[in-house]
Amino acid sequence: MWAMESRKRAEAIANGEKDSQFYDCSDDEVHPHVRGILESTGGHLYKAIKQTVAEYPIPGIRMSRSTHESSLLLDCGCNWGRWTFSAARNGFRSIGIDPSLHAVIAARQIRRSLKLPCTFVVGDCRYLPFSDAVFSHVFSYSVVQHFSRADAALAANDFAQVTASGGECMLQMPNFLGIRCLYHQAKRGFREGNNFDARYYSIAELKRLFEPFAPHVSLSVDGFFGLGIQSDDRKYMPRLSRLVIDASEFLRGVTSMFPPLIYLADSVYLHGKKI
Repeated sequence: MWAMESRKRAEAIANGEKDSQFYDCSDDEVHPHVRGILESTGGHLYKAIKQTVAEYPIPGIRMSRSTHESSLLLDCGCNWGRWTFSAARNGFRSIGIDPSLHAVIAARQIRRSLKLPCTFVVGDCRYLPFSDAVFSHVFSYSVVQHFSRADAALAANDFAQVTASGGECMLQMPNFLGIRCLYHQAKRGFREGNNFDARYYSIAELKRLFEPFAPHVSLSVDGFFGLGIQSDDRKYMPRLSRLVIDASEFLRGVTSMFPPLIYLADSVYLHGKKI
């Protein structure tokens, strides 16, 4: 009975009804949930702007609809929906899934403000509640790094299962040898993470993570000097942070001419093509 009542209450809030325990912001202000979680979901550069940013920082997603005739994308671990909204703006029919009820409620409220055609559900990325081969694209950013290695393999397996033949999985992960990644590992004595700690993978380990489920695996650079550094967010940042973004983008460009530089990137994308 309690579970059914909670579900009805959550649906009512998500559909616009007021509830004293959940803040529903107006269309012209940034949701307080986003301000509270922005540094965690975006990266260390967002600490300086999380209380002052006047709009939702939604960078362009690096996935193309051209790889599959369908355009249904699943964003695994969506939280407030940053990448789900990005996918919708890029022409995808996008669904975000997250285990946090509060995050999903916030995402649905923000969706109304942004007027984007997205769907958000509560669920676990390791046990996706969807039919096999239903999505043309599966995306996940700054999520699987917090899983144990066994759970990361479970998630990779589920990502591959729900991806249609010819579809694409794209997973952002931290690289063991990245400069800021090394700093964080040194702070904890290079021990393996516990609970929600980030886990760090070598390039070879990342390939092995996905190869059992999607044999055609490749990697690309997301950024240097930290996780979540996006050129599209440069306009929100103070001067020093803009310099970090510029340096990251410069090295990302150099990597296209000198591919081994990817071994020093902090954040990389793992691409898996479903046969």
